[in-house]
This record gives sequence, structure tokens and C-alpha cells, in this order.
Amino acid sequence: MTSLLCGDLINGCAGLLQELVSRDLAASGSALSSPDTASHTAVLSTYVLPKVFQEPGNDGVWRLARHSKYWCREIWILPLHDQEMEHWLLVVICLKSHDVYLFDSFGSREILNPWIPKMFTIITLLVDAAQEQGHLRSVPKHGWVVQPLNIKRLQSNGHDCGVWILYAMTAVLRGKTIPFTPEEEMVGFRAWLSRMIRCLPCQVLEFCDPSLSDSSSDIEMY
Repeated sequence: MTSLLCGDLINGCAGLLQELVSRDLAASGSALSSPDTASHTAVLSTYVLPKVFQEPGNDGVWRLARHSKYWCREIWILPLHDQEMEHWLLVVICLKSHDVYLFDSFGSREILNPWIPKMFTIITLLVDAAQEQGHLRSVPKHGWVVQPLNIKRLQSNGHDCGVWILYAMTAVLRGKTIPFTPEEEMVGFRAWLSRMIRCLPCQVLEFCDPSLSDSSSDIEMY
């Protein structure tokens, strides 16, 4: 099980995880400790990022982000794909504290540092798009603090970055800090995600994330 996860699968799994945590369900069948956190969190599509940097104006960003109602949420989660590194990252934006956290399973400053100034562009466009619709009037576009969520390397292989950001996303949705989990546990987490996905009809995944495209990308878990 060594395939890289594509954007469509990241989006579908993210929607599924948020739904499961909101319903107080866990892979083990035990109750999660903070299921309410999921309802206060907006999980944005992987397709938001290209709209930010490749399309002028805010229309594209708003079209892809509005289904999450992010302007009503305290926490925003956005998966980021670093095309140069072929690597998935996760950004966690805390609206009340104006803190922005970047998660990289490699724990690499070399990867994270170029993304820090880009975070301000992403936040500005998200706030602008919402304000154009009459939301987030009191949210500033400046004064945000960006910092790494981890500085320890968690991943040693070249294919599990997508699984790691989904694992980190689950922790955030639960209202927990991201644990420094042994890499071996990603095998079980990937297998569990695969089983969950294979049990769902395609229309359920589309419901989880309305921004899914008709991409022909490989979406197999392994």
C-alpha cells in the first residue's frame, strides 16, 4: 500500500472524517473526546489553493470554499499540495487567536519556509471573498502569526504524506494536539481509510465534498 493520495481522495476522506467525528464515531468504535470541535471547523477543498494563486479575483475561491461556511467556523483546515516537492501539507487557521499552524510530516523548515508568506495571501483572499458576501467584517487581514505545528520528522518514506495530513486532520477535528505517532501506525490508518472508502457509494463522497471534480486521477488507496 504505497500509492500517493490524490486531491480528490484527500477531499473525500476529509469530508468523511469530519462526518465521523461529528457523529462521535471512531475507528475503534469508542467515543471521541471532543466531537463538538468538528462542528466548529471548516475543512476546505484542495482545489482552493490553485484558485488563490492561479485565478484573479475572489470568485473562484468563494465558489469552492462557500459550501464549508468557513466564515461561521472558528478553525479552518486546508490541505496544501507542494507541487515542487510532490508533497502534502496541512494548514490549520485559528480565527479567534489569529494563529496559523503548518503541519509537515517531514518536519522540514526547507519545505515550510516558502509557504509562510503564502499563508498571508491565502488568508487575505479567504477573508476578502467572505467580506464581499457580507461576512467576517471584523476579521483583520494582518497580524496573523504563522508557525510550524511540528519540527520533528514523522515520515521516512516518500508516499504517506497524504495519509499523515489526514491523520493530523483527525486530531484537529477531535480538538487534540497532533500526536507524534509511530510511523508504523500509518499502515493501519491507511488500511482503515481504504475500508471505509470502499464501503461508500460514489455519491456519498461527492456529498462529503461538493467541490470534487470529474478528474480521472488515480484515487486508489493502494
